[in-house]
Amino acid sequence: MSDSSYSVIFTGTIEPSRDLDEVKQAVASRFKLPAEQVDNLFASPGVAVKQNLDEDTARKLQRAFAAIGVVVEVRSSEAAPVPESASHAMPAQPVKPESSEVSPPPVEHDPGGVQNSSDSTSVPGPASEPPSLPVELDEGGVEQPSQADAGGVAADLAADPYAPPSAAVAERDDSNSEMHPPKRCSIGRSFAWLGIGWRKFMERPGGWLGLTIVFIMVYLVPNLLPIIGPLFALLMMIAFPVFMGGAMLAADHHHRTGNVEIGHLFQGFNKKLWPLVIIGLTYFISYLVIITIVSVLFFGVFGMSMLFTEDPDIEPAVMLVPVLLTALISLSLMVPMFMMIWFSPGLVVLNDCSASEAMKLSLSGCWRNMLPVSLYGIVYFILVMIGLMILLVGVLLVLPVFVPSMYASYREIYLD
Repeated sequence: MSDSSYSVIFTGTIEPSRDLDEVKQAVASRFKLPAEQVDNLFASPGVAVKQNLDEDTARKLQRAFAAIGVVVEVRSSEAAPVPESASHAMPAQPVKPESSEVSPPPVEHDPGGVQNSSDSTSVPGPASEPPSLPVELDEGGVEQPSQADAGGVAADLAADPYAPPSAAVAERDDSNSEMHPPKRCSIGRSFAWLGIGWRKFMERPGGWLGLTIVFIMVYLVPNLLPIIGPLFALLMMIAFPVFMGGAMLAADHHHRTGNVEIGHLFQGFNKKLWPLVIIGLTYFISYLVIITIVSVLFFGVFGMSMLFTEDPDIEPAVMLVPVLLTALISLSLMVPMFMMIWFSPGLVVLNDCSASEAMKLSLSGCWRNMLPVSLYGIVYFILVMIGLMILLVGVLLVLPVFVPSMYASYREIYLD
């Protein structure tokens, strides 16, 4: 194994499909940095945001930056000199010739710690000020520097004020290993999830609208057929988690790249099909069991009410008792079933969970967030009803918000 250490170099460039202001906001949010420090960071391309890392850790940090649209380079301590994009920002360092036949110019150190060659191409002296990466650690959750980076930027500059500065940035990765047990969110986050869903929809309205229309056509149109319609409706109950897994892949792709691809809706059939089918079968069987229990209880309670009623005419109060009791029992059984299914397709396709593990995590996540998830569902249902009142236009403005808002809640509960 190589003993080389690696640095993550900030290039100052972003992916072509991203907006600079949005990327800056994402950097500020991801690494807990004030806006002014982020602006200074983008104004200083070529600086090392993290040094003395092993290769795996450096690659993780590179992927974390890529997820929010920032291009960074991973450079070995034995690598070539600073790229041209950073040459104006940092003093050039003399490079030791690889050939033994060429003698390097004599190098001496001035009081400022800068290496100066004796020829005419000497490195600028102390009068040249290097860029500084004004990233400071706070006490609000940003990682403290590792042992190799102890002291952060200040320690690096104290040791060598002309060396590329190193910032201890919170290393966050979107890989599966970062998933944690579901955390509890405040009830107000339900509105935040819907707001994020609307903003994501507005970023790519064509993609989300197209995906929603295709899903509606696949899910509803065959139900209108006279013979196979009822059978297809039962099959779609089993296939629903498969389509939801594909929709969550589309939302994750949007989060990572800024683009929405309608084809992701069908990716559940190619990725983790059988765990998703198991979730669909569990949903289907649970639904049938609940309907059977509720039906038996309804007719049993209704029959007992009729049996002990002396008045041959059925009073409204007699009808009300079995209806209310049945509704209460149905709700108490349906809610845990939906909680078990709610996040499970996303946990399967995005976190490589088994069907049983995904349903258990989904149930736990919904239980810990009963209030915000319930309020989210109620508010979204009201929005759908309002959309139906203004016919097709309203529905097409509300339905595409569902998947990206659900993805936002998934990320906050299980990842962020």
